[in-house]
Amino acid sequence: MLRIAVILLALAAVSQGCAPGPVRTGAGSVPLDWDGDSRWEAFDRTFHRARELGCAGVDESLESLLVRIEELSASITTGIEPDDPLMYDLEEAFIDASALAAACPRRLPSLLSAHVVAARAASSSARKWDRTDRTARDRIYRHMYTLRATRDQAVLMAEGVDPDSLALPRVRTASGVPTGTWLGIPVRSGDLLVTRGVVASSALTSRGSDRPGVFSHVAMLHIDPETGALSFVESFPETGGEAHSPEFFLADTKRRILVLRLREEHPALRREPTLPHRAAEAALRSVTERRVRFDFSLDAGDRRRQFCSEIPLFAYGDLGVRLWEAPSTISAPGTVHWLFGMGARSFTTQVPSDLEFDPNLEFAGEWFRPDGLWPDLLDNVASDALFEAADHGLELRSKPWLVPAVWGLKAWSWTLNRLGRKGPLPEGAGALQALRFREFSVRHAALVVAVRRAADRYVEEHGHRPYYPELLAMARRALARTS
Repeated sequence: MLRIAVILLALAAVSQGCAPGPVRTGAGSVPLDWDGDSRWEAFDRTFHRARELGCAGVDESLESLLVRIEELSASITTGIEPDDPLMYDLEEAFIDASALAAACPRRLPSLLSAHVVAARAASSSARKWDRTDRTARDRIYRHMYTLRATRDQAVLMAEGVDPDSLALPRVRTASGVPTGTWLGIPVRSGDLLVTRGVVASSALTSRGSDRPGVFSHVAMLHIDPETGALSFVESFPETGGEAHSPEFFLADTKRRILVLRLREEHPALRREPTLPHRAAEAALRSVTERRVRFDFSLDAGDRRRQFCSEIPLFAYGDLGVRLWEAPSTISAPGTVHWLFGMGARSFTTQVPSDLEFDPNLEFAGEWFRPDGLWPDLLDNVASDALFEAADHGLELRSKPWLVPAVWGLKAWSWTLNRLGRKGPLPEGAGALQALRFREFSVRHAALVVAVRRAADRYVEEHGHRPYYPELLAMARRALARTS
């Protein structure tokens, strides 16, 4: 009798986890190949020359490059086309400046300031581009990703850097909505906080789309106009939509936080200066007045369930501001297959990382953990290698005999959710969906360990941490040994 019950439970779970449903794929889309090998080769050449010369030998060159970055940024801000060579000139100057700063850590604060200037300039110019045009979208992504990746590599390569010296520039703006200060960043009600966590799902989310990024989650900030209290409105797989305190928000460990806000010259903001706060109030009401479960299907057409991106999407969209004007796409066959097995049904969706390139928004501040950049990079590389392997037929093997145990955990999770606590498993996920994600997490963790060991050997041989291409090659070799 027990055996029959187990079989029935397994069959029920299979039907729940694998039932076909409407699927919206990123049809016509092609995953973007960043093609960064040549950039890392240029970085490596400059870094090794700079390390031999020392700070005294590179100071003048670095100062010239920083001036060059500022001049190019000023030219780009006036407005250019996606294929303008100024974009490439700025990238080359920034790569060289990053390599020099990596060899002279005391200049890293200047590099961080230059990054903000360069990124804001490109973002400002790109607002005039047609975001439905693939060439334009790919160009701004490549540019912004190049700047961020080489900046992060400079911090990783620098020796003896003081984390307290890496305070990133903040942008103060006039506002008609409640304001405050958080993590040293001037914030205002309606700001979006795009973050990166430490768990496998963070790497899965940030690297799985056609334009892989470094962010995996978005929350919306509400500031009470009377008390100044900060609330972070967000949606988690374990609990659905909720509003959290600053302490709770940071307790869910973050490696990066990028603060974005509706740009000052946005027509909707000029017509209604309080619009961001109104959006924040709508978001807060949406999760406090009713229970909002997490949307594992990633389908923004159904408001009854919401994943994290849908909270600002609806809050601003209902007030006439369309975020993700060109939706994110997921089209790699292996990635689509894996995510479908985990419950996703829409692969033309809203990925948090893409908000960094949204023409409606502008940079307001950034915070990151210097000691989190290395594990962040390892997580990215492991995810990229696994998605590659998925395209070549690697499967996430679920184990149906574990289904009864999963159902027990789901019941325990349900109980904890009702008590306002997170459970071990997402409440809305099917049993086999949870098992497939567990398999991804296990594979991902093992691959990170293998790459870290190989990277440690590389450091012993070369005296510095490897770049992304070397790390990806290490991950591929590790996967080949275990397949």
